[in-house]
Amino acid sequence: MHGAASDYYYPAPLQAAFKLAQLGVVDLAGAWKLVSRNPARAAGLRDRGALVPGLRADAIVVDDRQPGLPRVIGTIVGGELKHAAMSLPVIDIPDSKIARNDSMAA
Repeated sequence: MHGAASDYYYPAPLQAAFKLAQLGVVDLAGAWKLVSRNPARAAGLRDRGALVPGLRADAIVVDDRQPGLPRVIGTIVGGELKHAAMSLPVIDIPDSKIARNDSMAA
């Protein structure tokens, strides 16, 4: 499998990524490539699909505390928090911890 996408049921890619990881088919990072990076590449969208310097910083914050029911609780667009279903902690990540060369960007 190279990618997973859905235009009929928007929660499907999120659920698929977590299910693949839960079943041990692939780790969560690999599963996320299937629903983010790979579909973006297939659509010719080279400015998104991974969280690396130089790309759009679009992301979701997921609450996966309930097994089998991942839930989006925050949306980040262009690096800015645009929606939060609850109060989210701010975490300062030192520059030394930020990946500068990520294989997901290729």
